[in-house]
Amino acid sequence: MPYVEGESLRERLMRERQLPIDDAIRLSQQVASALDYAHRHHVVHRDIKPENILLHEGSALVADFGIALAVQSAGGQRMTETGLSLGTPTTCRGRWRRATSATIVRGTITLILGLMAAGRVPA
Repeated sequence: MPYVEGESLRERLMRERQLPIDDAIRLSQQVASALDYAHRHHVVHRDIKPENILLHEGSALVADFGIALAVQSAGGQRMTETGLSLGTPTTCRGRWRRATSATIVRGTITLILGLMAAGRVPA
């Protein structure tokens, strides 16, 4: 993994609380694109949160695929299929724990965009 000079989305939100709407939309699109790429390669991140979105030279990079690949690295099966309850409990809402990949992406992007634009997680 290359060194990423910058900060996490969480650090930026701690500093600014809300982002300009143009920045929030652009970063959300970049995160959605990264998640789409991962899903097309049969990897479901399962722990998207501001701490795992790194900001580098104005772009969002999704980091920490550790949960998704942990079991495979240990010689077992991938922990990326639908139906597994993994991730950070505060960012992995109950209704998503058994959701499809597409539902997870839509819900995650909604939460992240709401957090950036409004300064809080949408209800």
